[in-house]
Amino acid sequence: MTMMIDDVQTVEGVGLCTIRHVEALGSTNKHFPKDRKQKAELSTGLTVEYVIESSIDADQPECDEFPEERLLLISAYVMPKEGWAPLIDMLLGKWDTKKQGKKLKILSFDNRGSGGSDKPWTRYTTSQMAEDALHLMDYVGWDSAHVAGTSMGGMISIELAAIAPDRVGSLTLIVTTRGHYLPHPKAWKSFLGTVLGGSMKSVIQLLYPSDIFDGPIEGCDNVKVLDVLEEFHSVPPTENGFPPLHALVAQGVACLTHFVSDERLEAVGKSGFPVLIVGGMQDILIPPENSVTLLDRLKGDQVETLFFETAGHGVFFQFVEEVADVAIIPVLGAIDLLVEGCDVDEKTSQFAIRLPTTKPPMVYYPVVSPVGISTQRQVDALYASSKYFAKEQCHRVAISTGITVEYVVHTIENDPQQPPEHLVLIPGFMQPKDTWAQLIDTLVPKWTESQGHGSLSIVAMDNRGFGGSDAPFWRYTTRQLAEDTLALMDQLGWGVAHVVGISMGGMISLELSTLAPQRVLSLTLISTTRGNYKMDSRSRVPMLRNIFSLTAAGKAKSVVEMLFPAEFLQNRITETGESVRDVLIRMFTKQWPRLGLSGLIGQAAAAQTHFVSDERLREINDMGFPVLIVSGMQDFVIPAAESIILKECMIGDHVRTLFFDNGGHGAACQFADEVVHELVETMHRGYQRP
Repeated sequence: MTMMIDDVQTVEGVGLCTIRHVEALGSTNKHFPKDRKQKAELSTGLTVEYVIESSIDADQPECDEFPEERLLLISAYVMPKEGWAPLIDMLLGKWDTKKQGKKLKILSFDNRGSGGSDKPWTRYTTSQMAEDALHLMDYVGWDSAHVAGTSMGGMISIELAAIAPDRVGSLTLIVTTRGHYLPHPKAWKSFLGTVLGGSMKSVIQLLYPSDIFDGPIEGCDNVKVLDVLEEFHSVPPTENGFPPLHALVAQGVACLTHFVSDERLEAVGKSGFPVLIVGGMQDILIPPENSVTLLDRLKGDQVETLFFETAGHGVFFQFVEEVADVAIIPVLGAIDLLVEGCDVDEKTSQFAIRLPTTKPPMVYYPVVSPVGISTQRQVDALYASSKYFAKEQCHRVAISTGITVEYVVHTIENDPQQPPEHLVLIPGFMQPKDTWAQLIDTLVPKWTESQGHGSLSIVAMDNRGFGGSDAPFWRYTTRQLAEDTLALMDQLGWGVAHVVGISMGGMISLELSTLAPQRVLSLTLISTTRGNYKMDSRSRVPMLRNIFSLTAAGKAKSVVEMLFPAEFLQNRITETGESVRDVLIRMFTKQWPRLGLSGLIGQAAAAQTHFVSDERLREINDMGFPVLIVSGMQDFVIPAAESIILKECMIGDHVRTLFFDNGGHGAACQFADEVVHELVETMHRGYQRP
């Protein structure tokens, strides 16, 4: 008979209420000082950062001959090892080495993709991460250990127990799941606010039930539980910072694809080691029904439970002493390791709200300060997408690189006596081809008014991984994306073209120029980089909100926040008095192409591994085609210093710059008139080049 949630015995627990509990929450620096952190290069080639803690008196001569009880702690989604500090502090405080006649050794480490461990560009799985843990045990010389994991760490722990049951002394599974589950609907808003925005309110709502917040702390007048939790979650647990986007996504994929069958769960249960299942009856992230399912499949007298009636997903913070007490109770002769930890998502939030001050961008002259978007004509250009990117104007074609891409070609008719020209527009990271509508609409009248030019055919395509183009699951590179662009030019019969790239599109443009410089008439690089640069931390939160926002309105607000300086957004449209902020939010509030994990991971890999050496930049420069470098001095996505580096490596009269004093990463949108003016000039220089 299947066990139901009502069949589970629960406990109340005292919870967070004493100064000792508060001290445990604040013990990170005590247990994870820099000099105690070590690196292990595993046999798989992965480097992992770890710490081993010992019980008090373990190093005393009279304890030399004592046997060791070994505890392996496996962390949750993007949670660093430092998240275990409260539980470790309580455990070590309660463990009496001489009385127990045993030493306690606790090994905690950063999973691949988190903290100080490597963050490889590949798909992660919970079974792969379990292998990492086993290889780390090999490295430190542990044949076996008690294993405890929380949340995603519990998923990894189940996999470890299934792979190597002979190496498990006992198994503690804290607020975790066999897989194929859904969070409670209440969790989504708080989860996204936690992971993407670092909102303190979201962190607290995700991890704890609200009815505990007003509880007092004994010995601390006017201090409540909520005050302690807010203070605790406001302090970043590690100096390693928030994981990069590809690692965040890869660990997410590991969670989403995790599943342990009935057969494998039953095999774990039959292995005979003690099992402790810890759940929170008010957990909205991994609802307690998931722990009940584990209990139902891991049957036997060796299985014990600890379900807290008033606990959320942050159970081991909320009930840190109760968890530690259970962790040192002998269960069938084994040390029952109950260790759950700080929820991963809370740690994500701590990282997300840490915004270190960065140096201002380098100054480069000349720098211009135009007004930017301020007239109805300029507003109309913002809304020009339907003129150039209607569904019937889009085409799909299989290209020689093995994928199918979606693109649009628009031709501006001009002097029929002059030969036609071609312009290739390459969009940025996870941006659709219609990103270029404003520039095209601004370019049309300027091109037709210019003298000595034939018709201009413009192609804009969706890069692989986004929009209407294929999104194969594998690591992408900017070189590969450049090859896609060249293959589309071949398909269109274009031998040469002017090339314009923005942000990641600029990186692709640089690669294209090194692959086939003879096919480039001119090169315009907007808000881009040669690679290997440090992103301003202010960009991380709006970028993640942009990628993962579930609503068009939410995405629009995050895009505007990411691309444009706040001062610029306060400007008004001359004819209507509407704020530029409202105009831009309305423009970006549109139906975005569906986001796919394979494309997201692939394009992120391309952007973060991109690098063009000095030698290759000089080779581009030596080709002699006109180059225009455009940047905003207030760009915190790709700081203007990156464009300055490009200019320093690409010298000569054929290289020109356009720097906007009040421009952000969206400078090409802010100042479309000025950018198009310089673009036409650059193309004219390219056409006239001998």
